[in-house]
Amino acid sequence: MQQIRNISIVGAGLMGHGIAQCFAQNRRKVVMIDVEKGTLEKAIQKIKLSMQEFGTMTDEDIEETLSRIELTTDLEEGVNDASFVVEAVPENLELKKEIFHKLDKYCPDSTILASNTSGLSITEISKATSRPEKVIGTHWWNPPPIVPILEIVKGSLTSESTVEATVSLHKDLGKVVLVVPKKDIVLTTIIWRGLLEVVYSLFEEGFNPKDLDLAVKTTIGFRLPIIGPLEQTDLGGYLEKFPRMFEKFSRIKEMIEKGEVGPPTAKGFYQWDEKKFNERIRERDKKFIKMLEIVRGEY
Repeated sequence: MQQIRNISIVGAGLMGHGIAQCFAQNRRKVVMIDVEKGTLEKAIQKIKLSMQEFGTMTDEDIEETLSRIELTTDLEEGVNDASFVVEAVPENLELKKEIFHKLDKYCPDSTILASNTSGLSITEISKATSRPEKVIGTHWWNPPPIVPILEIVKGSLTSESTVEATVSLHKDLGKVVLVVPKKDIVLTTIIWRGLLEVVYSLFEEGFNPKDLDLAVKTTIGFRLPIIGPLEQTDLGGYLEKFPRMFEKFSRIKEMIEKGEVGPPTAKGFYQWDEKKFNERIRERDKKFIKMLEIVRGEY
C-alpha cells in the first residue's frame, strides 16, 4: 500500500487549519497553502489555541506539532513533494476544478488528490485532472480535530487502491472512517440537510427558533451520539407499532411483510436476541446518564 507521509493542505480557512492540525498532531509533515499570508499566520494561531484548549498537550508538544507545519503562498512549491493533498477551499465547483487542474500539473504522479467538499461531485472535480483514479472526497466536519468522523466519497473512476490508502491514512489519525458505497454521495450532508429542511419549514410556520433548537437538543440531539435512528426504530418497536409510517419505503415495507420488525422477531435493521436486546438497553441508559451530566446547563 502507498506510504503517505507528506501532506499538503490547500486553503487555511475555516476547515483547512483544523485538518492541518490533525495531520501535524499525528507526526505528519504538513504544508499549509493559502493565497493570503495573513490567513496562514492567523491559521497557525488558531491551531495553537486549539491545542491549548485540549488541555492534554504540554507547551513542548504544541511547539513540536507546530514545527511540522510549513506555510507558503506558492501552490506549486507547496505540493511538489506531497504524497496526499487536501483541497479545503470554498464550495465552488469551478474554483475547485481550477485548483485540481493545477495540482495535477504540480504534484508527483503518485499523489492522491482529495477534496473536502460537502456536496459537490467528485467525478466532476476529477475531470479537471489526468488522474481521476487518484481523486477522492474526504469530507471533514467542523471542527476537524474534535468531530470523530471522516467521510470518504468516491468518484466514478476512483480506484480501490486510492480508497484503501485514504482509509489507512485517516484511521492512523484515529478517525471513524465511513466509506460511502455509492459514488458522488456525501451521505452525512444529505442526512443533515434533511433535518434542517424540517426545522426551517417549522420556522416558516411560525415556530420560535429557541423552541425548535430546544426540541432538537433535548430529544434527537441528546440520543444521536449514542443510538442512531435505525437502531432506535428497532429498540422502540416502531415497525411493529406503526407500520403505516413506512408504506412509502419499499425496502422497509418488505421487512414488515416478512415479520422482520425488530427484537421480538430477532431481526429488524439489526440482528437481535433477548440477551442482546436487554444488554443494549442497559448500555444505552448508562450512557444517557453520562450524557445528561455533560449537557446539564445547556437547557
